[in-house]
Amino acid sequence: MAEFINELNSKKASLAIEIARTPSVKLKEMLDRIYAGEQPSKQPEIQCYAYPNCPFSTNLNCQSCYLAIPRAAALQSISDEISLKIGKLINETNFPNLLRDMSVLTSLMDRLTEAKTDLGKEFVEGYIDLEQLKFDYNIVIERMERHTQYYLEEK
Repeated sequence: MAEFINELNSKKASLAIEIARTPSVKLKEMLDRIYAGEQPSKQPEIQCYAYPNCPFSTNLNCQSCYLAIPRAAALQSISDEISLKIGKLINETNFPNLLRDMSVLTSLMDRLTEAKTDLGKEFVEGYIDLEQLKFDYNIVIERMERHTQYYLEEK
């Protein structure tokens, strides 16, 4: 058992070292692809960090691979970021910051729409409460409209 745990920890450490050695531009591109759900693997519900250079080409699936990134993890990350941005937008009073954060939120919502299209609404709803998100997003939109109107009246 100890040997198994050591091997697993060694693989995780190897991945961490590989990520740390990846040039920042290439790493950002890869993370963008993962975030967008565009990093393929042998299975549709998983993305692969090493694609297209799979070190386990004879394996039939990716579920137990330490290089596998489940799409659900990307969805959870998007959900967390959306919640963070909505919270910031609800509490922000500086108009330029509102515009900046709204731009980021819009981009995240686009990713969510892509996920619903690619994976299906039911799959996405397993990770994100879409009704609550719609409610929160509408609050943000109303707030943005009020701030925009106020900002334009001040100018």
